[in-house]
Amino acid sequence: MMEIKQLRMDDVLAMVNAPHYLRQARIPIGRQRARAQAQNPCLQAQDVVLLIAEIDGQMAGYLGLVPDEWALGNGTCRLAWMSCIEVGAAWQGRGIAKKLLASAMEAWDNQIIATEFTPLALDIYLRSGFFTLISPNEGIRSYLRMCLSTILPAKNPLWGRLKPLLRWADQAANAVWGAWNSLHPPSAPVGMEWEIVAHLDDECAAWLENYQHPSPARKSIHGWNWMLRHPWVIQSPIGDMGTSKYGFTALSPSFGYLACKLYAPGGSMQGLLLVMVRNGHVKTPLVAVAPALASKATQLLLYLAYTSRAGYITTYQPLITEHLPPFKRWSIAQKKQYRKYVVAKPLWEKLGKPDRLPLHDGDGDAGFT
Repeated sequence: MMEIKQLRMDDVLAMVNAPHYLRQARIPIGRQRARAQAQNPCLQAQDVVLLIAEIDGQMAGYLGLVPDEWALGNGTCRLAWMSCIEVGAAWQGRGIAKKLLASAMEAWDNQIIATEFTPLALDIYLRSGFFTLISPNEGIRSYLRMCLSTILPAKNPLWGRLKPLLRWADQAANAVWGAWNSLHPPSAPVGMEWEIVAHLDDECAAWLENYQHPSPARKSIHGWNWMLRHPWVIQSPIGDMGTSKYGFTALSPSFGYLACKLYAPGGSMQGLLLVMVRNGHVKTPLVAVAPALASKATQLLLYLAYTSRAGYITTYQPLITEHLPPFKRWSIAQKKQYRKYVVAKPLWEKLGKPDRLPLHDGDGDAGFT
């Protein structure tokens, strides 16, 4: 007999803090992620944040949820992002994923959204009948170094068998490319000052308050500082006893954020740039920059990526995507990227049936992984 358990954050913390938790064969959430999610400024005590499907007392699948709050008209709309869904191999084909989705819709009054999902997950979402797939947000990926040994195994595990060969090919190509770039390396932007900070302060809060961005997910400074202070991922060169028991990210060989305050020559603050660097992959969770400094902010992003020896940059922020192509001389290649979103049909209707949503790259769970 199947039972769907709806857990609130107090339930989740009690579960993950139990001494025996990591001794289970499979776990539905990592301790780091659970403790970080407990600091979510949008979290309320009654919010369901984790669903567990059990059959005869055994965990068959789970679904994670991250509470959020959006501006809607003169008011707000509370909703949840689906951050993960998994059904064990032995239990697949029994409709468990759809039951988990139905339970999530019930718990959140049909106010659910998701992004950064696998093709299989997308198929499940659409076949459930609960969601609308809206037009994707268009972005760009700029390759600064050859990184086949990182990209290909992540796309298909079969490439993992050729990783030593791919690594050798990367090293050979990057030696040539690096020699060429060393003649004319990316430089820091002139005519703009910047400061790298550990967290966003009152000056940042005032800038974000007045910054005009079309995103309905107008995250406050508390939301961005939550990301900076409570990451879901721990940087570690090795795995631990929970790594193989949880199907989603918990540890990474290289992971961190850079928060940059941008200033015009006169000293007035003109932007915020929040960058994630993970295993040589640079992302842009937050770009809140005055249009006049957009090109210089893009140059700073490129300079940060180059000096940190990153392999590639991925961004869906229009201010950056518009200005990256002119810097193509420092890229091996650039190509378009598309980020898809599924929105629960009642939420989509409440939002006015938009064709696409102009969200920040870091809205929802995407800014954490």
